[in-house]
Amino acid sequence: MKNSQFSWTKLLVTTIVVLFFQGLFAHEFWLGLTRYRVNPGTEVSLTFFVGEDFHGDPWAKRKERLASIKQHTAVGINDLTKLATEDDTLPVALKVEQAGTHLFAMESNNSFIELEGEKFTEYLKEDGIDNILQLRQNKGESNKGARELYRRCAKTLLQVGNKPDDTPLKVLGQALEIVPLKNPYALKKNETLTVQILFEGKPLPNAVVRTWQKAPDQETAKARLRSDAEGKASFVPAAAGEWMVSLVHMLPNADKSKADYQSYWATLVFAVGN
Repeated sequence: MKNSQFSWTKLLVTTIVVLFFQGLFAHEFWLGLTRYRVNPGTEVSLTFFVGEDFHGDPWAKRKERLASIKQHTAVGINDLTKLATEDDTLPVALKVEQAGTHLFAMESNNSFIELEGEKFTEYLKEDGIDNILQLRQNKGESNKGARELYRRCAKTLLQVGNKPDDTPLKVLGQALEIVPLKNPYALKKNETLTVQILFEGKPLPNAVVRTWQKAPDQETAKARLRSDAEGKASFVPAAAGEWMVSLVHMLPNADKSKADYQSYWATLVFAVGN
């Protein structure tokens, strides 16, 4: 009996440790839709997700963390911030009437995290944040703990009806922004999609850009790109399913009393074939 209790205790502790480390590095953020291609007059649900490999949980404390979310169409902008902050976890349900491509764009307020040195270094390596890795290495601080402020910038594209438009190509002025140079819903089969990365409105070169593709009952496919001198990165979204483009940009924080670093996270989500 004692051995059995010990085994169950050991299993529970192991499970908690595994979930802790999964949670630590499960930090992608995206806006997910129930469907990405619908007819006018259809109700869709928009959910704020945080997770990894396109598997996530609803974003907690939305009332505190959400700065704004807006719905952009060819005819105007609909501010959804009040609707989205009425509840912290439930999806945001809305009916889409306007035909064309709808761009949902959100920004968060700053959040704070503090990590031990080894975990922070692992996180920098995972997301390709080479400038901070090199800075800490040069200062001999690779094992030093770090305090970080971070902001989220996310976009999701919904196609309503059969006529894509140029709405996704709009530059919105997000702190860190992923701008497709062609509407993904207007791409031909096996056509290349180029996105441009902008930080504070200017092209961000040499940034690690990640792509994620999820189809039902399949493992998420992942790839890494790097932006060129104009902040551009290209890939072919050939496989059917949900696609996400993501990146993280980090800088030393100006006010060291609040945090050591300030990071910005951006995602762009759309779907192929559904």
